[in-house]
Amino acid sequence: MKYIFFYLSFFLLINTSLLYSQSSKQWLKREFRHIVINDKLWIGTPNGLYQYHPDEDIWTVYGTHTGLPANDIKQLQWDGEFLIVATSEGVALGDINLNKWLSYNAENGLPSNNVLSLTFQEDYIWIGTDKGAARYDKLIQEWESF
Repeated sequence: MKYIFFYLSFFLLINTSLLYSQSSKQWLKREFRHIVINDKLWIGTPNGLYQYHPDEDIWTVYGTHTGLPANDIKQLQWDGEFLIVATSEGVALGDINLNKWLSYNAENGLPSNNVLSLTFQEDYIWIGTDKGAARYDKLIQEWESF
């Protein structure tokens, strides 16, 4: 009799838990652009560009307050000289050794602020926007639109 009560209790417990199961909230999967340069991790997020210094175990935050055109980071590329950062409002070229940023948008060289792609080739940085392409000549530091 004791065993029947135990099995009946166990059966009711299982069925009740199926009826009133614990709900779980699905969290959005977040993947951020990232790149490692000189043993430092750079992460582009919708709230800025973060640099992790593993030797000191500290983070540095870059955004509009440091010269980026916007905080919403879309793409990151490293050409060996500049960290190229595409944002929702243009592109920034960062000399990470000097901590100096040059920002560009539709007002000073790009066909549009909406940067869709970027790449580099020797002395040139290529930017694709929704209104055409642009090429940055690193030697003369000027943009040419196509």
